[in-house]
Amino acid sequence: MATAGNPWGWFLGYLILGVAGSLVSGSCSQIINGEDCSPHSQPWQAALVMENELFCSGVLVHPQWVLSAAHCFQNSYTIGLGLHSLEADQEPGSQMVEASLSVRHPEYNRPLLANDLMLIKLDESVSESDTIRSISIASQCPTAGNSCLVSGWGLLANGELTGVCLPSSRRSSAQSRGLTQSSASQAECLPCCSA
Repeated sequence: MATAGNPWGWFLGYLILGVAGSLVSGSCSQIINGEDCSPHSQPWQAALVMENELFCSGVLVHPQWVLSAAHCFQNSYTIGLGLHSLEADQEPGSQMVEASLSVRHPEYNRPLLANDLMLIKLDESVSESDTIRSISIASQCPTAGNSCLVSGWGLLANGELTGVCLPSSRRSSAQSRGLTQSSASQAECLPCCSA
């Protein structure tokens, strides 16, 4: 996935391990279309908004950095943190933060959505609280048979944060989708990339 000469790759590798989904111990049945998350149970969830409309989601990985998809690139961002409902005008414990610096993965390929990762630096650090917290970064890939929780607001949701449990992906499934050996190795550590 990364070479010793590519610190960006190592950094992203560890982020991918931890933020592609939160590992859930035990079994978790797949939920069609997701179910509402308990309010503020995903305090790392970030909403990228433009003109008061959600256009992408992300994950707070540090008090001043959000990980999102590179295809969500803009010149500037307004990022909602500590939100559960997108319908609430001012949700207690939430913050709207501006950001003007983002770094896309150097090998991002838009047509293929390969390396579709981007880091966004918030203009100022946020104070962590019960409703806003950086996600814990995993130190290794999940083992086969584990499930993970993917959360977001989605396009068809009711404005409430929803989640769905998905099985961990394996290299064989990544390779069967036509990924190269290098990409398949990277996808092997994406615990929530296949349904």
